[in-house]
Amino acid sequence: LYRVSLRALIRNNEGKVLAVKEHGDMWHLPGGGLDYNETVDEGLARELREETGYTGKFTSRSEGMYLSRVERLDNVMQVVMVFQVIPERYDFPGGKDSEYMEFVDETNVFDLMKLGK
Repeated sequence: LYRVSLRALIRNNEGKVLAVKEHGDMWHLPGGGLDYNETVDEGLARELREETGYTGKFTSRSEGMYLSRVERLDNVMQVVMVFQVIPERYDFPGGKDSEYMEFVDETNVFDLMKLGK
């Protein structure tokens, strides 16, 4: 079984990357599963709203993809599509699906994701 997941790579003017902490220990780039019959842009917009509270316009460009296991579901794999997202404004009031977010050095974002700090 496969799932398609979208992640938004958002850099601020200082080159730092937006990382989101869901309820619990997991940090990641904003994003999540693509819903049935949803376009990539619709999925990115919904995930940005749910995780960061952002509701404005944005541009996106594919940065690549990778395959990984879905956390807590050993028999489900996901294709993760990463998009560079440039919002029209950088106000992220917070969303219902996250408890904290922060712009971090790009070298630290993947360490946060691995360690769950």
